[in-house]
Amino acid sequence: MFTNEENEGTASAINKGLRYRQEGEYIVKIDNDIVIHRSGWVEEMIGCFENDASIGILGLKRKDLPNSPESKEYPTNLRFLPHILGYKWNIVEECHDIIGSCTMYNHLLLDKIGYLYQPGLYGFDDVLISERSVRAGFYNAFYPCVEIDHVDNGANPFTQWKQNHAGIHMAAVNTIIGEYREGTRSIYYNPYE
Repeated sequence: MFTNEENEGTASAINKGLRYRQEGEYIVKIDNDIVIHRSGWVEEMIGCFENDASIGILGLKRKDLPNSPESKEYPTNLRFLPHILGYKWNIVEECHDIIGSCTMYNHLLLDKIGYLYQPGLYGFDDVLISERSVRAGFYNAFYPCVEIDHVDNGANPFTQWKQNHAGIHMAAVNTIIGEYREGTRSIYYNPYE
């Protein structure tokens, strides 16, 4: 366990833990305001990666997200994963940006792109790693088969700080995404090199 003496940002704090990942290890990033309603979800998510190694990021899907196959603004695509006779059928919901409430990263993805990055202390680490995943040749998806709840109702002073902080960095994030897409910024990031 790590304890930071000051707020150094989401990506920086998570990167401290990523430094200790073992070869071939899938990594879970989960916010502290998420409730998962059953066990076995970690093994199911690993099973999805093992059925389809081209998944870069797999996230559990919050009920308050508008992403769906029917959405014009936030479209997704349902995908059956390759099936092995005698094993569970797996379906994922392909989506470009996977919100980072509870996500699992493919070790093959992290080998290619390194660590998380964000400009500032809060927000967009999930958007940026989703973009880097796609640029690295993977696709991202939700695993909607596990019910989760986001229990933060937003009625606290920190919510306003998060919104303000994210707003300050929105232009920088759009620039960074453009640079990833144009190939003028490397998708590989290692703050320890």
